[in-house]
Amino acid sequence: MYRSSLFGKSVIVLAVLGTVFTVASASAAAVDISSAFNVDFIATSTTEDGQGAGSSNSLFASQSLVDSQTTGAPDNRGFPDSLSLSDGTHTFALGPYSDGLGGNANNMIARGLPSSSYGGAGTTATVDIANAAYDDLTPLFFWSSWGSSGQDASFTVNYTTGADDVFVWDTADFGSGGNGTAVLGKINRYTGSTMTVEASSKRNIFKQTFDVDEGRLVDTITFGPGVAADSGGNNGYYGVFAVDGTVIPEPASLVLLALGGLSLLGRRSS
Repeated sequence: MYRSSLFGKSVIVLAVLGTVFTVASASAAAVDISSAFNVDFIATSTTEDGQGAGSSNSLFASQSLVDSQTTGAPDNRGFPDSLSLSDGTHTFALGPYSDGLGGNANNMIARGLPSSSYGGAGTTATVDIANAAYDDLTPLFFWSSWGSSGQDASFTVNYTTGADDVFVWDTADFGSGGNGTAVLGKINRYTGSTMTVEASSKRNIFKQTFDVDEGRLVDTITFGPGVAADSGGNNGYYGVFAVDGTVIPEPASLVLLALGGLSLLGRRSS
């Protein structure tokens, strides 16, 4: 058995009695981080007062909420009503946007805010995910700094064995730049206090892919705070909406596939 690469993806190849079978490849899978959601940051109706940052209760708007208050111009974008966002490479499972009755429902992990209601500045969030071997993990996020400049944040992959991998990931300040990859362009904001979509206030939603040690099982992932205050002494904050992962097939599954290959060879020889 060996691991190869096909079209940029890891592929498991088995050699059985001289015959080579390409039996399995790494596959994309949504990583469930909903257990750590601590804030409602996506509004789907005007009955949501929001738990967004700032005194104006600013949130992002769903597409249906944007359409209900704007003319549908090309730059009037909201989070997809399908609760699924895809950029052609990654597909992110979102939500829930509301409690089903037009009320609040947590849909984002907020970290680094200088407010105890969001876990407090300098705190981390550890998410227990399905133990599996991953080729990579890709968070969907936005970033703001409460000041003049943003800071990077830490992303830690905790394995079931061995040392953890700690990454310092690029973030973007107020959606106007940064090193991340924009996924859906700038998303309309929604102000809960006035119950209006802010046509002039938009921020980019970004993604960033981290290469993971595919030879070990991932146990948990940890989102850390901004590494430092900005030039104005303000704590930065960011929010994670979803994580997409590329899962490596389990060894036990490969053994079954190998046995299936032997059975196939047996039928060919008879």
